[in-house]
Amino acid sequence: MGYEFFHPKFKNVMLEDIQVKDSKKIGKIDIYIDCSGSMNSSANIKGDGHISRMSFAKSLLYKLKKMDVVNNIFKFNTTIKPVKNDINSILNIGSGGGTDLDIVITTIERGDKPAIVLTDADDYIREYSTKAFLLGVADARFDRMDKPVLERYYENKQIIVFNGEYVMNLDASGRPIMP
Repeated sequence: MGYEFFHPKFKNVMLEDIQVKDSKKIGKIDIYIDCSGSMNSSANIKGDGHISRMSFAKSLLYKLKKMDVVNNIFKFNTTIKPVKNDINSILNIGSGGGTDLDIVITTIERGDKPAIVLTDADDYIREYSTKAFLLGVADARFDRMDKPVLERYYENKQIIVFNGEYVMNLDASGRPIMP
C-alpha cells in the first residue's frame, strides 16, 4: 500500500490497525421502573430459582446504565417519581402500592423522548404511545391490556418479555411465547 514509507514502524502494520472506526451514539432513553407491590413477588429467572421481580428489574436497569444508554430514571406505582441515575439510588428503589401503567404511558407520550417501561404488567393498559416500549420482566403477562392496544404494541414491535434467558414475543392474548 505504500504507507510503510512514511515511517519505518509502519512496516509491520496492517491496514485494519490504522483504520478509524467511527461509531455514532443515537441517544439515551428514559427508563420507567415499576415499583408496585406486585414487583415484590418472586419469579423463576433462568430456571435457577426465584428472585423478586424488583431485583430482576433493577439488575436490568443497572445493565442498561452500564451500557450508557440510560438518560433519566423514574419509578412508578400510582405516581411517578424521578430517581437519581446512580447505582445507590437504583439499588434503593423499593416497592409497594398499586400500579397505574396508563399514567406512565401518557407521561411518555407527552414527553420528547422514547422510554422503556420495566414492569410485571400487573395492571390494565388502555393507552398507546409510539414512544413507549414495554419490557415485561420475568414471567410478566400483558393479558389485561385492551385488545386493540396490545395489537398496536405488538405490530410496532414495542412489547417483549425477558426472563433472564429468553426474549419472548407475546401471543394474541398477551402471554409470552417461549422461543
